[in-house]
Amino acid sequence: MHYVPPGSALILEFKQAGRLALGEPFAALLAAALADLPASGLPLNEPIPDKAALDARSPARPASAEAPPDPPAFPAGARIVPVPSSPTALNRRGFNPAGVIAACLAARLGLPLERRLLRWREPAATASQRGRSRRQRLRRGRQAFQVAWPSRLPPGTPIVLVDDVATTGATLDAAAAALRAAGAGPVWALAVARTPPPVGPL
Repeated sequence: MHYVPPGSALILEFKQAGRLALGEPFAALLAAALADLPASGLPLNEPIPDKAALDARSPARPASAEAPPDPPAFPAGARIVPVPSSPTALNRRGFNPAGVIAACLAARLGLPLERRLLRWREPAATASQRGRSRRQRLRRGRQAFQVAWPSRLPPGTPIVLVDDVATTGATLDAAAAALRAAGAGPVWALAVARTPPPVGPL
């Protein structure tokens, strides 16, 4: 969904007020969206498709959180990986929003959760991305993440990468790049909401 009211208000309640029970309906939305993603995963550095692009290439599917469509059959060994919160955000909230959603999604899909597989590479890279352009976010975030335990990522492992909100897609791109550099196979990149692109003058 787009990160606009009323959906954005729910996400803010989840992230700022700690309403962790919202992780389950958010995971249900992601499970429904998985049915529309390409079976090969998201190729490295390919822009994350927006909802309009997915709708154009896929038949309409019900969006009910109570009865989501069956998710695709993932290759053997697929794992759920949340995008880690920065240390600053983690200290402020006390939890990783993407980690809560990923845990609910893993339980829903019956896939293993790798909660701490990804980590921030350097403290300097953990400052807020808010207000930065996509180019700035990509340049700054390209080396932001690393795989904490490469031995837990056998070559070719399929990954479902989970975040709460995608603004430009740069964070998901950087996280996917780190996973692929460490030997992961196809990466499905998912976010509950996406910030709409800015509207220019008519």
